[in-house]
Amino acid sequence: MGNEGQRTAGAKVGTGTLDAERENGHDANRDPLTGEPGAHPVGTGVGAATGGTVGAVIGGAVGGPVGMMIGAAVGGLTGGFAGKEIAESINPTEEDAYWRENYASRPYAAQSQSYEDLQAAYRYGWESRSRYPDQTWDQVENDLERDWERAKGNSRLSWHEAKHATRDAWQRIDRRLSQGTSESPALSVVYSHEDYRPAYWYGWEAAQKHGGRRWVDVESDLERGWDRAKGSSRLPWREAESPVREAWNQAVALQTRPKAAPLAVDLRELHDPETGRLDAARVADYLKLPLKQLSEALGRNYSTVHRTPTAPAIQETLRSIKRSLEILGEVLGDRASVLAWWNSPHPDLGRKTPMQVLLEGRAQVIEDMLEAALEGIPS
Repeated sequence: MGNEGQRTAGAKVGTGTLDAERENGHDANRDPLTGEPGAHPVGTGVGAATGGTVGAVIGGAVGGPVGMMIGAAVGGLTGGFAGKEIAESINPTEEDAYWRENYASRPYAAQSQSYEDLQAAYRYGWESRSRYPDQTWDQVENDLERDWERAKGNSRLSWHEAKHATRDAWQRIDRRLSQGTSESPALSVVYSHEDYRPAYWYGWEAAQKHGGRRWVDVESDLERGWDRAKGSSRLPWREAESPVREAWNQAVALQTRPKAAPLAVDLRELHDPETGRLDAARVADYLKLPLKQLSEALGRNYSTVHRTPTAPAIQETLRSIKRSLEILGEVLGDRASVLAWWNSPHPDLGRKTPMQVLLEGRAQVIEDMLEAALEGIPS
């Protein structure tokens, strides 16, 4: 169900163009294989893949009353951002130049081989290091072998022939990250997913709170509020700003995109048969909630909702709740599991239950979280 990001390929550039750029004091940092310009091409297409598609974490039985859990969007985002952080320390132009100069001294390089014979393998190694930021070579070697045929491009090397160069490039990045060199200082702090998680949720929820406003209009307010919102995160604002803004942008994109096709789950029992509108009393009954509590979540007086449970003013929030129920029903299959999910503490909601978040009047947060998982956002 996920949406695959598309990358526009840049045209190849001749040596004369590269020389002209350097002479003018500009370094386009072009990809050594494609000639594509960009600050750090390693981070643009590979780093984000590390978090995986969020839709993949939907489902999976969990014993006991917890029922089944669904991972929030930040599950994928934090993994992707960790990959991006490593990728930002990799300059592919420098890596390519290093291996071009040194490949011949490596024991696996045959005398008859040119650098171009091994170039794709080296590239695969340094790019893969940012794809798997939290894993060792031994942990990912089988995955790299499996994916080599797809990644090798025009290379004629088998995995057996490419493996040593790939590992060499991987381990060079490892050494630079852990020790630092004059070329690339080591990262002074390695932040964990738990450090990034509050930043992503801060951005995600800010997009709901400030719906319709531009990032530039709220950035200063968000910076001032970060120390209060960050909890146990170690990120200073200068480090948190990027994931906060990334989550903001994705939440805004999700809000403005057309809804996915209707799911197979039939929840017509939530509608009033005469008007066709959603009925707050029926929704409360489905969730096993007192109508008074649901009325508070809708921001309405109980007596008003009790008297007109299908009022137009509450339809938008009721539609949001229904959409969440549809997604959960599609994935979890039965009402008991759906209700178990609503009433189980969720790690990505600060250990609150989704029901608690709903009753705080934030139904949209739950819907967006589930829509993102269903759509494979972020990807």
